[in-house]
Amino acid sequence: MQRWIGAEDWDVILPTETGRITLQRRQGRVDISAPSGRTESLNLVPGPDISRKTAELRVALAAASRKYGSADMSGNYRAKVTVVLLVALLLNVIMLRVVRPVERSTFS
Repeated sequence: MQRWIGAEDWDVILPTETGRITLQRRQGRVDISAPSGRTESLNLVPGPDISRKTAELRVALAAASRKYGSADMSGNYRAKVTVVLLVALLLNVIMLRVVRPVERSTFS
């Protein structure tokens, strides 16, 4: 990062094998300068207004959540699942410690 004034005004210098490439943004424009002196520019424009579609999706999500409920992803739920998985892992280790010696003595 060569210079940072804000999200709309900055310069970056990228070292490459052929030289340094400069990438800079000034307001609604991004410029890239190659070591050969060639400069390319890209004018940025705002995207389409999606606030109405976003509001529709939020309403649909709220309706689906009321109808079907939502998964419990609270800290308590996660702690319970973690404990169950740790107990299962511990039981697996215990079973392997019990079964292996019995198996060795049976098939020896």
